Amino acid sequence: MSENPFQGPIRISGLCRCSLTAVAAALLCLPLLSGCGGGGDILATVGDREVTAEYYQDRLARLTQAELPVDEDGITMDTTSLASKLAFLNVIINKELMVLKAKELGYDTQEDMINAEQALIGIKAGEYMREDLITVDESEILPEDVDEYYAKRQEKRHFQFIICNFEDDAREARQKIVDGAAWDEVADEYNDGSKGPTNDYTMSIQYGMAEDLFERALFDLEEGQMSMPIETVYGYWIVRFTGTEPARERPLDEEYRLRIRRTLAAQRTKLAENRFFDESMARHEFMMDEAALWIIFQGLPEGEGYLDKATNKPIPKDQLAPLDVPAEDAGRVFFSVRFDLNEEPEVWTIGEYKTLYADMSVFQRPKRAKMLGGIRQQITTDMVTKRLLMSETRERGYHEDPRVVRDVQSKVEEIMVNRFHDEVIKYDDFVSAEALAVFWADHKQDYMTPELRNGQVMNCKDEAAATQAYEALTADTPWEDVYTEHAQVQDPANREPIMVSADTISPERDALFAVGAVGDVTGPFRNRAGWHIIRLDNIIPPAQRELEDIREEVAQRIRLIRKDESLNRNLASWRDEFGVEIFEDALAAMPAWNELQTLQ
Repeated sequence: MSENPFQGPIRISGLCRCSLTAVAAALLCLPLLSGCGGGGDILATVGDREVTAEYYQDRLARLTQAELPVDEDGITMDTTSLASKLAFLNVIINKELMVLKAKELGYDTQEDMINAEQALIGIKAGEYMREDLITVDESEILPEDVDEYYAKRQEKRHFQFIICNFEDDAREARQKIVDGAAWDEVADEYNDGSKGPTNDYTMSIQYGMAEDLFERALFDLEEGQMSMPIETVYGYWIVRFTGTEPARERPLDEEYRLRIRRTLAAQRTKLAENRFFDESMARHEFMMDEAALWIIFQGLPEGEGYLDKATNKPIPKDQLAPLDVPAEDAGRVFFSVRFDLNEEPEVWTIGEYKTLYADMSVFQRPKRAKMLGGIRQQITTDMVTKRLLMSETRERGYHEDPRVVRDVQSKVEEIMVNRFHDEVIKYDDFVSAEALAVFWADHKQDYMTPELRNGQVMNCKDEAAATQAYEALTADTPWEDVYTEHAQVQDPANREPIMVSADTISPERDALFAVGAVGDVTGPFRNRAGWHIIRLDNIIPPAQRELEDIREEVAQRIRLIRKDESLNRNLASWRDEFGVEIFEDALAAMPAWNELQTLQ
């Protein structure tokens, strides 16, 4: 796989051209979508596409400081300057030129590109529908909701339980207990699941540790009360609340409040999702025959795992056991659902599911080790829920939602332009020994190893202690004496020397490279771990790397330069072909990057 050239900050290379690294920043950082129809002032036209002020500001705001335009010396440009604004605008323009040329050559009509577009429409439509109709934002969680959740966390509840695969069995078991039968005797007869942690039919739960709907049912019980059957993916549960004890809980500080808000938002989102799909299944007339599900469940291979014990690799499909269901049941209806409300229901028989099962990989197949409810959920999710989501997005118009259209066009153009770039931008990738020698003569100084410095670190408990230590050291007090008195941690493991490079970015680097000679100590400085002083013990000067050791690295750089030059030649030609007009007065009025960060 070739090296991805789409990396690095935006470099200015004249005001009407942009280097490969500049186009690269656009391809990775910017959705490939012009500002057509976005409103606001027009900053440039590229053929029949417009770059709006709104689009420009949105894209600029997304850049990190390291991705901002830099001049030919690698210095970050003043983003209030017109030169910097032109540099970034030209990134967008060059991207638009590549989109236009790719479309001219028919990249947007290729079959796989059309298929990708349809797939992306479904994905994005589902994302926005979830955002609008299902997802609960943390801002909707009130302080009193957090307080209530925290209060419930103060206790641990103890329960007896019985788990059944069928609701009727759970009701029978419950009735026997109501009639006076002993819990363990009924559980021995009816329980289809595992026993609890203590190898009996008891469990203890602190609030917040179980699935929300199940947990609510448990914590709504009065002490001594027995529940009605509670449906879960692990079966139908009968539980009896037998007692409580205090639970240890951390203080409710701001960080914990934030975590609880996130938990509650996630819980409410899951509840909203359950309601949404329950309503969707009812509207689309989903019906599943539980008896047919049981036949399938019993036909699943016993003890099937995922990996072949001999090879430790996934079990090949041709070695998987078939679904063992009676031939006379093959025609029995398993489930039906009306995915399209204007058409007849789609009906699946046990036999049709058996055929589908035979084509599944070892990871797709439901496993007998699950409870019946887990098998039901897996089959429903894989075969019904995902397609219902697509049906709902179509019925609610999300496939035509402007947000979906925008995002899909953006992603398709990104895919298209990256493919176009790889196939159309041609250059000589053979680097001869002569070319290497010429390049090395001009650029060998770029391949110096940076200066390295190492030293001993003293971690102090606060700024005052670090200052006292520094004053003692500059008064010629021996390091070991100062370390013993002022270091926060007297642990030999923390006395390992530190080594930093001149080209790193860190407080340690700034401090250590600010001192002049071996034996000097840095002034007190702070990082995330606290206050420190470092004694400089050694300086390893820069060294020239040898071409023979890095021939391929240098050759790859030459190839990237050639690709860059080829792209820029094409961009210049495409500017003439499609026409580019820049409105500098409107561009000059655009805010700088730091202003946009403040607004965000």
